[in-house]
Amino acid sequence: MTSLPARLLAVPFGVGSALRRAKLFHPDGAVLHGRLVRTAPVGRGLPLEDDDVLVRLSRAIGLPSPIPDVPGFAMRIPAAGSDTGSWDVLLAGAGRDVVTRSLPLPAASFASASFSSIVPLAHGGRRWWVSARFPGGPDTLDPAEAAAGLATGPITVVLEQTAGTGPREPLAEVILDRAEKEDGVDPSFDPIVNTPRAVRPSPEWLRELRVRAYRDSRSGRGAGG
Repeated sequence: MTSLPARLLAVPFGVGSALRRAKLFHPDGAVLHGRLVRTAPVGRGLPLEDDDVLVRLSRAIGLPSPIPDVPGFAMRIPAAGSDTGSWDVLLAGAGRDVVTRSLPLPAASFASASFSSIVPLAHGGRRWWVSARFPGGPDTLDPAEAAAGLATGPITVVLEQTAGTGPREPLAEVILDRAEKEDGVDPSFDPIVNTPRAVRPSPEWLRELRVRAYRDSRSGRGAGG
């Protein structure tokens, strides 16, 4: 059950998705496959482990390239501590300091963008932020063009983690080397439902809003749930 304020604030997500018949934000994207390799010391920070991953690259508003937009990076990894068997990590274009890491910011390409979890993840009594960058990555913000570029080589994504206002630390590298077929299913990511029990998106009021917003968005575009 969600509170009345959360239900009211989530209404635009359902209405917008119904009108668009797609996700209100990040409506179009490219689905890629790859491998996550942990670079953080064992037991330090968030419990990401080496595994195969599924990634969706997207643009927040869906404006045509080359118009700048807020890029999206959604990643699904198996998680033994998750009730759903997977962990969805969602990052959006943002700044890299303690203030702008919470602000979605547009970029001209995936290569020039920096990414942030926008909100912290509570784990082990601390709040952790996840950030990412695409060193030498696609010089485009068109997800389809980025996926097509895999024909010339893999895409490397560097993930970092930050405890509170501390310094960024290495977390993992993601090597993307295969694109989903065009007729493949476009997955629906949910960082609230698909998360390990030991990790909890925070603060609680925003978590409650996101639960309702994701639910209304799926319902509005006829995705169920």
